[in-house]
Amino acid sequence: MRVSGVFAAVCIAVFLVQGALVLSPQSSLVAGIAGDGLSVVLAFAAGVCCLFVWRKMEVQFYAEKRGWLLIGVAFLLFALADGIWAYFEFVHSSKFPVFLGPQILWTAGYLFWIAALGQFLGARFLPSKAPVIGVLAIAIALALFHAYVPFMKFIQDGHLLLFMNNLYVSYDFMLLGLVVLVLAPFVAHHTQLLTAWVLLGLAIILRLVFDFILLNVQGYWAGHPAILLYSGTYLLCLLAAHAKLGLSPVVKTWLSR
Repeated sequence: MRVSGVFAAVCIAVFLVQGALVLSPQSSLVAGIAGDGLSVVLAFAAGVCCLFVWRKMEVQFYAEKRGWLLIGVAFLLFALADGIWAYFEFVHSSKFPVFLGPQILWTAGYLFWIAALGQFLGARFLPSKAPVIGVLAIAIALALFHAYVPFMKFIQDGHLLLFMNNLYVSYDFMLLGLVVLVLAPFVAHHTQLLTAWVLLGLAIILRLVFDFILLNVQGYWAGHPAILLYSGTYLLCLLAAHAKLGLSPVVKTWLSR
């Protein structure tokens, strides 16, 4: 089994262990460590696997090759941010000293992820610009609408944390619009290359749902079951990279049924 196959098998096992620990009646400390700690492992593995794709892709596919590099960097930034947050949460029992660091890293990760999908979109042939303009206009409108009220509160009260947390959902809307456009040519032509992009699209949907839960559920805590949506994002992206390398016949066969 090649390296990405090992990553995929190990990370599926890690995700199943995380799910068992988070959903079973464990102590809140165990569930929290399993939730936050194992998410770091999955984020790191997803980033590394995306970098595998970047290294393996031929130079003539420059835009897409660069896209996999950017998405790999994005997930490594997420892994670093998650790791810093988890360390201070469980070792020092405090989030406040590291508020700015993880927030900057998460934001940078989202921007790299958006840039990666922009590279993927640039490598696609679309017969008309109208769908691109329309979908992106809707995505931008949703992103701005979601950020407007938190932005006004930030201007009035200086609530930076609320504003930045809402921006994550705005980034998700941008990602969703871009991945729809990336997927469209593959759906239209029913190619076998669709698998990787479907997995990437599902990952973005999971992240969007998680970010909504994080903002709107007052009782969110470390080890909350919603963390599985967050980790699922990383697992699906890793499988997308694995499918792109053509090293996942079992997953591809299952998805094509």
